[in-house]
Amino acid sequence: MKTLVCCIGLPVLLLLGIGLSAQDVKSSVSAGTKSAPDLGIKVRRLSPRAAVFNVGPWDNSYLALSTQKGIVVIDSGFSKTVAQEVRTAIEAEFKRSDFAYLINSHEHSDHTFGNSAYSDIPIVGSDLLRAAILGMKSDPTVIADRLAIPEQSLARIQQDLLKNPKLLENPETAQSERFWKTVQADYAAGVDYLPPTITFDRRMTLKS
Repeated sequence: MKTLVCCIGLPVLLLLGIGLSAQDVKSSVSAGTKSAPDLGIKVRRLSPRAAVFNVGPWDNSYLALSTQKGIVVIDSGFSKTVAQEVRTAIEAEFKRSDFAYLINSHEHSDHTFGNSAYSDIPIVGSDLLRAAILGMKSDPTVIADRLAIPEQSLARIQQDLLKNPKLLENPETAQSERFWKTVQADYAAGVDYLPPTITFDRRMTLKS
């Protein structure tokens, strides 16, 4: 039986018994990363049962833990499509598709706006986080600045290209544009503000 301790201010997680060691981290760094072809998802193994998935121009990180009960994921992503792609990458990496929990660390868009990709499993987060997401759902105008991030980022890419057309030769430019257009389309379709279904005040222990 593995134990995950969740605290306000995640990711403060005590990952007990997952086999993570300093040697695991050292080995994963020397081994490099693997990239998925679509959104450029990169996978970095921390141990046989832990991996970090990076995606997007901001290099957002999502931790996945393979436990006896199922896969536990920390944070979802910028949007539903992005989160679905990360989920697919997690399944491919661990060669299993049974997910146990999604844990939200805090309410920022790059951590929770993809929650609907995990609507089939319990979502864990603090009471304050649940209240914040419900507040966004009732009045999206309070997060207008976050919803504008894709449009602003695409405009910035175009400005950079005008200043330096050679950026077109950089594959990362096209990848960044593809990422933000994906998020922009999801936001235009409407964000499903999905709050945690399991909440805690300051501390919670999950048996996995």
